[in-house]
Amino acid sequence: MNSADILWFKTQFAPAMRAAVAGTPLTADFLTAIACQETGSIWARLRRDGLAPALIASLCVGDTLDDDRGRKAFPRNYFLDREWATFEGSLRCCVDELRRALDRLGFATRVALTDLELAAVGIAYNTGGYNPAKGLKQGYFDGQRHCGEAVFDYLRAAHSAG
Repeated sequence: MNSADILWFKTQFAPAMRAAVAGTPLTADFLTAIACQETGSIWARLRRDGLAPALIASLCVGDTLDDDRGRKAFPRNYFLDREWATFEGSLRCCVDELRRALDRLGFATRVALTDLELAAVGIAYNTGGYNPAKGLKQGYFDGQRHCGEAVFDYLRAAHSAG
């Protein structure tokens, strides 16, 4: 993933992202960072192959394998109703989960967050919680870095991408 990929994502989806986070301390750059962390390895390649943004969004859906352990990452009929097949449906699901993470961290009433605080929200989104003593080294580990580190790095890249 490079800065051109990040700029493409922001250009395609910024209006919808800004509208979705209005009234929260979340930002379009933060949502871009989450998208880079979650599915960037997929959509960056697909956009370079020239696929339409709507098709790309429908191909970037993940799933959770821990539903049987109490985690409910997706609304009950999310897949049956094909909400995943649109950027707006996936965005709505993502922002709802991020709002719950804001609540858990006590950030819901804040007007703005620092990049480190946004990364903490990303960690809580990924794991369900955040331990300040561990800093950014929390969440899914891909063999090189943790989710928190990746979200922070992608957030900085999103700021620089324009």
